Amino acid sequence: NTSLRASFFHKNLVRPLVTFVENGTLLYADSYRDNLANTQEDFTANLNGIELEYSITDLGPFSIRSNFTYIDAQLNYFYVQNGQTTAVTSQLPFQPSYIANINLGYEYEPWKLNANLVYNYNGEYPTVLKLTPEDFEVTRNAIHTFDLILAKVIETEYVQYTLRGGVRNLFNAVDTYTLNDKVFDSTNLGRNYWCEIQLNF
Repeated sequence: NTSLRASFFHKNLVRPLVTFVENGTLLYADSYRDNLANTQEDFTANLNGIELEYSITDLGPFSIRSNFTYIDAQLNYFYVQNGQTTAVTSQLPFQPSYIANINLGYEYEPWKLNANLVYNYNGEYPTVLKLTPEDFEVTRNAIHTFDLILAKVIETEYVQYTLRGGVRNLFNAVDTYTLNDKVFDSTNLGRNYWCEIQLNF
């Protein structure tokens, strides 16, 4: 069987809390207050996106499932410089434009054994925005990871056991952040091993 599903979404945000850097100092704000005019301008954000889901399961013991999401997430805020404000539009922090995963599955029915190799992609996004044109943004770079998941079903007269386990970040991806187009932080995420058991009576 083959299936394809698409969904669309839209969301408006008022006064999202955002982190800025100004002269090397981190600031947190959800609006701008003009003390001279005694007015307040709220930050706003708009999210528009599409999600596609595709699966094909008639490949013998193999199956493919995938998901792709595109999100246009725009933040509307203000540069502040020399007492003047300028309306600015930027990518909403912590919101990647592209998210995708592909799951390649294999089932060995005689043993009731399943194996899945999952590829995950998370696009880049800003984490800290600049408050003036002279400052720099902090960006988390796109990251690719792979997960391996195994499952085994054991049936007895009274209980069905399902054993699951796997490895997250199979190939030990590195998480990097850039500032002024230079890598300033790099973290080895490491592998994560896990297991669980499920009982059905």
